[in-house]
Amino acid sequence: MKKVLIVDDQKECILIMKMILKQFPIKIIEACNGEEALKKIRKYQPALAFLDIRMPMKNGIDVLKELQEQGDKTAIVMVSDHRDEAIIDACFDLGAMAYLKKPFSLRELNNVIKKLNLSDDDGKQESTSDDNVEKWDKENSKTDGHIH
Repeated sequence: MKKVLIVDDQKECILIMKMILKQFPIKIIEACNGEEALKKIRKYQPALAFLDIRMPMKNGIDVLKELQEQGDKTAIVMVSDHRDEAIIDACFDLGAMAYLKKPFSLRELNNVIKKLNLSDDDGKQESTSDDNVEKWDKENSKTDGHIH
């Protein structure tokens, strides 16, 4: 079973992402700042990490730099409300696989997950159907259907 780390200083974001990711055959690990993220990446060696940029103690870009310097192979998806193209480009230059701009929809998150192939050890991929995505987006449209 693959491990996925969610790193965000906003507990609500972690809870929403966990709710979305629970449909996949993965073990979810959480961290609330950059220092804790580095410790958990070393300890659990996740296949994928969702990494917020603005966090206390160590920001996501510094975590990404440190992982690159160490030659870590964890796939990183940056998650932030930053719209500055220079910051987004820097994340990709440092090895990020994807960049999700907050707020993002379930559909956007699902597309990233599909591209990164979160599958179980037998190679059998699990994913949300488009019907489920649309249903979730509609049901949560009262809160604009996005993660903040």
